[in-house]
Amino acid sequence: QPAAASCMPLPVTPAPKMVEGLKAAMTKAGGPGLTDEQYGNLQKALASARSSVEQKRMSEAAKALAPHVAGGKKIALLQDAREILARVDKEAAPALAKAQADLKEDPLSWIAALDRVAEDYPGTESGAAAKRAADAFRASPEGKKVVKDLAREKEGRGELDRALEAAGDGKDDAKLLRLLDGIARKYAGLPCAAAAKARADA
Repeated sequence: QPAAASCMPLPVTPAPKMVEGLKAAMTKAGGPGLTDEQYGNLQKALASARSSVEQKRMSEAAKALAPHVAGGKKIALLQDAREILARVDKEAAPALAKAQADLKEDPLSWIAALDRVAEDYPGTESGAAAKRAADAFRASPEGKKVVKDLAREKEGRGELDRALEAAGDGKDDAKLLRLLDGIARKYAGLPCAAAAKARADA
């Protein structure tokens, strides 16, 4: 009886349960894993980002990787992505420093510059810092006014572009002057108004 018992096959864990067990162990050790599709997409993003970095297109690299690192998962490929973003941050940091230097001179340009850093370098420390600074400024009384001015500046730029398209390059100088003078008055104090006045003076 003992000899016969020793020859009995060991219990076999069904494959689905084994897979679930492995997934659970990996999750416990290194954070949530990725689906096959997510893993494939991440590999493609990493290849694209490496190519962009080699060609000094840092913003493209950041935009390729940012969606993948946002969840904070802890797997080796994502660590590779974070290392690439750290390289990208070497370009983003000076852009952030320049944007911060413009605050006292021109808050309107400052917040626009912060928005560009956050948009151009997502996933980097500098991009995140730019977004925090812009959000905090927007919540302040001065920032709320600047946000309104930004909206008006965008509107004024659109009017200026349409005026130049409709009557610029000698098509109708009298009409162009009327349009430019109107934009300068309507958006007085904003960069688009100064641009319109400069064009009218010219």
